Amino acid sequence: MPEIKGGCLCGAVRYTAHAEPALVGVCHCRDCQKFTGSAFGFFVGVPRTAVEIQGQLKTFAKPSVTPTREIYCDRELPWVRLGGMQRYPRMPV
Repeated sequence: MPEIKGGCLCGAVRYTAHAEPALVGVCHCRDCQKFTGSAFGFFVGVPRTAVEIQGQLKTFAKPSVTPTREIYCDRELPWVRLGGMQRYPRMPV
């Protein structure tokens, strides 16, 4: 049986799943975009009964902010189009 291991960025929480993934995919919803700071989120689904968690889970919240400018646009990926902001090819002086 495969084993999937991982954890949070600070290392305080670790998880292990002893199961074959039921699904593996990419989600393009706004929550996943905001959560990852990317164009999408990546997920692996396993049965809940196959997951062991070590450490204390916590929830963190940060205030949402609305960006007003884009910088280093000369390096943006060609498929990223945010719009509605001031755009600068590099850091404005």
